[in-house]
Amino acid sequence: MPSMLREMYSTQRGIWPQSVWKYVVILRLRDRLPRSVERIDVSRYPAALPFFVALRRLSLRVEHRDTLDALLHAAGSVPNLNDLAIEHARLDGPPLSALSRLTRLRRLAISIDKPPREMCEEKLQEELQNVHECLRILSAHLHELETSADICPLETLADHAWPQLRTLIMTGHSPAYGHMSVSASVARMPCLRVLHLNFSAYCESPFWAQPPIFLYSTPSPRPPTPLPAALPHLESLVLSNVYQPSDTILDQLPAQLTCLRVFACKDFMLSNRGGYSSLAWPQRFPLSEPQAFRVVQHTSRMAALTELALALSFLPTPELVRAVAAACPQLTVLELAYSGYDTRKFTTDTMSFPSLDTLHDALCLLRALHVLRISVADTSAPGRPQFMNLRNWVVFIPFLEALAREEPTLGSVALSFDGQGPGMPRQPTRWLTFVVGVDRTGEVYVMDRIDRSPHL
Repeated sequence: MPSMLREMYSTQRGIWPQSVWKYVVILRLRDRLPRSVERIDVSRYPAALPFFVALRRLSLRVEHRDTLDALLHAAGSVPNLNDLAIEHARLDGPPLSALSRLTRLRRLAISIDKPPREMCEEKLQEELQNVHECLRILSAHLHELETSADICPLETLADHAWPQLRTLIMTGHSPAYGHMSVSASVARMPCLRVLHLNFSAYCESPFWAQPPIFLYSTPSPRPPTPLPAALPHLESLVLSNVYQPSDTILDQLPAQLTCLRVFACKDFMLSNRGGYSSLAWPQRFPLSEPQAFRVVQHTSRMAALTELALALSFLPTPELVRAVAAACPQLTVLELAYSGYDTRKFTTDTMSFPSLDTLHDALCLLRALHVLRISVADTSAPGRPQFMNLRNWVVFIPFLEALAREEPTLGSVALSFDGQGPGMPRQPTRWLTFVVGVDRTGEVYVMDRIDRSPHL
């Protein structure tokens, strides 16, 4: 019975009986159901929280500011609380006075309710100042921080010392008009091992066409400390939308990395035009072919690298796969994703389509591969490949079975391809995942399943 009560949610039935509080390890409180106008009363939880003696993680999604402040005050009295998530919050207005009591926190996650472009300048400045003060209080104790660049600029990170921080995950949008390099912003994080900058491109025009101005690292007469020197213990690095040719961050990749991902994150937003709702497509910036080979060349120095993911502006080629195999044959996870299948102006007129056979020969050079995610095209029919739907995935089975027989460690393969015809409204790319196994007779088999996980 106690194991069933490890995680508890707020419900419209009210607070749970006091007899079960001592078993709760994870508590998720929200005062409104998703897509609902009905409210959930969480006003009794501030008085009850100090009696949740086993509580380790508290997640709050509370719109009412006074209730949120009361819950944070009560959280300071929970003896074993070390993980706090404040979700979809509005942090403008008076500062959250309870944060000074949360000195036992080891992990903090903050996400915001709406992007700053929808806020007035006064409220935005209040929010930025409150987050700055919050991190000033907690920075000395935190081991993990997850926040949005929309409310936590790189300058805020640089203003504080982070002697124990191991993990920094940033989402939101790349800082507009930012002038601080990444290495300068993390220079006071000597223990950092995980740095994930999952920035969506910042665009201002109504049609999302303006390229980002943000640079991860700018060439200058007095360059900042290189990233490997600033973070000597870094093991996992994620970058997104490395666009400008003058950005030098791709030449500063630390040699001790075990995981490297270069994404092209973007927002999916609803656009209402003429009474019809459709997906709007903010621009994003995957790696060009020269940039991709530039990254792969640097991975040859990374003897411990086991995971590599690249978002590409072109379909993966056998030449790129061979370069990856030559640079880091020890890879266990590889993702080469074409980022153009879901763009509004996607066309096949100027694209080249590598055959599955040539990709197979190149992939077989990666003998330690466990997980493969790759974008492909069906070239079995004569002429230029046409769009496919998910019912036509069987054309990939011979390719997958041959690959599974050659790769003894392969456990799963995920494929993305053009599943929408010309003139059809573009939708987010869907990956089709195949699980590789061995039956009782020792024969390799491939089984499919739909994967709705986030894409690059």
